[in-house]
Amino acid sequence: AGPLDRQIIHRTKAKSVSSSMGSLENGRIEDSNVKKRLYLGMDFGTSGARYALIDRNGRIQAEAKRKYPLYVSGESMDWVRSWKETLFLLLEDIPIDLRPLVAS
Repeated sequence: AGPLDRQIIHRTKAKSVSSSMGSLENGRIEDSNVKKRLYLGMDFGTSGARYALIDRNGRIQAEAKRKYPLYVSGESMDWVRSWKETLFLLLEDIPIDLRPLVAS
């Protein structure tokens, strides 16, 4: 994959993850990371794929896109291999410091 095949569009700094258990609220322990959770959305289009990490307020915290690598198997395009590689490349593109916050 060349440098033009990957594009990180936007990224904000995330605060470090706390390992504390949180606070006791309404008789139950509330995880302090619940409010920091991020939700992963992925879109596979005709020429490439993208992901976005969205916080509970709907703000995009990180996103990136990649073009599909072109693999030919015999005389036809190997789309399964191309989509699979793109999926794993996008997952690797997720900033390491945000990965523990991803809920889905």
